[in-house]
Amino acid sequence: MSTTLIGVPPGVGDVYWCLAKLKSFKANYALGHITLAIQKTAKDRALEWRHMVDFVDDARYVAFTPGRAAQEYGLERNNGPLDYVMWPNSIVDAGVHLRDWLPGIALDLAFPVATKAPAHSESIDGRVVLYASAAGVNRAWFPKRRPDFWIQLAIELEKVTGAPPLLIGAEWDHDNTGPLCQVAQSIVGGTSLAEVAWILEHAAGVIGVISGMTILANHFRVPCVAFAPDKHHADFPYTWIEPSLSQPWYTALRPVSMFDPVRCARELAERILMRG
Repeated sequence: MSTTLIGVPPGVGDVYWCLAKLKSFKANYALGHITLAIQKTAKDRALEWRHMVDFVDDARYVAFTPGRAAQEYGLERNNGPLDYVMWPNSIVDAGVHLRDWLPGIALDLAFPVATKAPAHSESIDGRVVLYASAAGVNRAWFPKRRPDFWIQLAIELEKVTGAPPLLIGAEWDHDNTGPLCQVAQSIVGGTSLAEVAWILEHAAGVIGVISGMTILANHFRVPCVAFAPDKHHADFPYTWIEPSLSQPWYTALRPVSMFDPVRCARELAERILMRG
C-alpha cells in the first residue's frame, strides 16, 4: 500500500502540535494512507499516538534531521525518503500560536483521542496529578529551583486537596522521583500513553512541567498549572491553548515561581474550584 511519510518531532506534546493540524493537512493535500515518521531519539513514547487517533494510519521511528525550511517555517517537502516534515517547535518556541503556523491549514484542538482505563482505575479516578519530569529536564529548564521544590509541592497539594497527588511519568522519569514517592502515590513507568491519557482526562487537576502530560490535560479541559522555562518566549505556554480556555482552566508559571510551592499548590486549587 502506498503511504505518505510525514516526519514529525519526537515527544508526546510535540506530536500533539502536529496532530492538531494533521487531519486538515491530510484533507487539503488529498493524502490517503499516512505514516508518521517520528524523529528517532533515545527516550520517547510518541509512537503510541498511532493507536489513539483515527486519522493516523501508522507510525514508526525514523532517523532524520529537519532541513532549514522545516525549522524556519514549520513545513518541508521531500526530506530524503520523507514526503513532508511538519516541525512546529521553532514556531511555538517563539511564542507564535499554532493557528498561525501553516495558516492555510485549519487548527483542531479538540480532535478525538482514544484513551484506555488502567487497572484499578477506580482508585485513581478524580485525583490531583503531578508530573515532575526527568532530572535532566529539571537541570536544563529550572536550574535555580529550590532543591526540595517537588517534595514541598506534593506536601502542599495534599494540604489543599486532602489527598497526596498521583505522580505520573514514563520509565525514564524515575531518576527524579526518589523521596517524592514518600509524599505522592507514584505510578511512574507503570502506564501506557493511552492509560495516562485516561488518568489525565479524569483528573481533578494537573500540575507539572510543560510536556505532553500538561498538553494532554489541556486537551481534556482539565484545570492545569504548568511550569514554563524562561528560555522560551513568554507566550510559549499559551500557543496551543484556545484563548477562551486560558482562564480559568490553565495558567503557566515561570521558574521564579518554583521557589514558592505553597503558591503553586494554591494556584491549582483555585483553578479546580473555579472550574467546579
